[in-house]
Amino acid sequence: MNKNIFNSARFARYLRKGWSENGIQHLFHFLLAYGILTTLFLCIDCVRSVDVTQSLDDTRQGIAVKNDHYKVWLKLSAEGHEGLSTPLAATTSIVFTLFLAHTGSHFFRLSKRRHDLIADLTLPVSASEKFAACWLRATFISSLLFALAAVLADFTRIWLIHHIFPDLHLAYPIEWLNYPQLSTDLLEAYAVQALFILGTTYWRNIPFQATFGAVLLLGAFYYVLFVWNMSDVAKEADLENFDWQAFYRSWGIGVTSFLLVLGYAVAYLRMRRSTLIVSWKDRTSLALLVAALAGIILCFWVADDSAARLTAQ
Repeated sequence: MNKNIFNSARFARYLRKGWSENGIQHLFHFLLAYGILTTLFLCIDCVRSVDVTQSLDDTRQGIAVKNDHYKVWLKLSAEGHEGLSTPLAATTSIVFTLFLAHTGSHFFRLSKRRHDLIADLTLPVSASEKFAACWLRATFISSLLFALAAVLADFTRIWLIHHIFPDLHLAYPIEWLNYPQLSTDLLEAYAVQALFILGTTYWRNIPFQATFGAVLLLGAFYYVLFVWNMSDVAKEADLENFDWQAFYRSWGIGVTSFLLVLGYAVAYLRMRRSTLIVSWKDRTSLALLVAALAGIILCFWVADDSAARLTAQ
């Protein structure tokens, strides 16, 4: 075997092999994303279209309308319909995060079955080439398939809504690039997937469920700890002039970037082990423990730093 850490020709052959073996799985992921997005898009548009239609009919008949939500939708439509796509774009962002978590949980799919694992270990491919191929399949290709599914689901929604409600003009293409949270949501989605990729190196049988439970419990723990510390700050300082949006934006980008790098780095180090033995007694697990302890310290430090800034104002 070529002992180079990364050989482009060898990597290209390994990619072709992976593509021929996982083509059906990619098709399934595409159809799954398309079906879920189409269903959610239609539900969102149907709810507001029915609300507007019913409210307009009640207004014509002189019946009191329960709320003025329909006026908001009609105003947004008259002003350029940019605000109409915000709920759809936010829904797409949530589904994209879950989609990447699902594909990330299949990162080490071959390691679940012993005979497939042995066959994969005998291939003349380095660990870095295997990791890069898995990353392209789980992240890059999955992102492209999801983007295509989102565009097709959007046009499907528009076509169906125009046929179901021909008198209304509330269905417009989603303005993806005008969504203000696009870059932040993308970073968070890839950070979540990095954690699920890392989880596959510890749980082979049920990687998605086990990683989801671990991430949910740790996230809830850090959130409660952070809110508990910030509540003490709120009692001692005036928070009316505090820019919470800038605060969460700056800290959120830093934390998600750290989780992204941590997940990929530790997962690669664990993948370099030829047999990928599931063990908690190694240096990578120790690094995760240090990162968890650093998160606890950060929750206390952020609260103290925020208190100092508020006091200085």
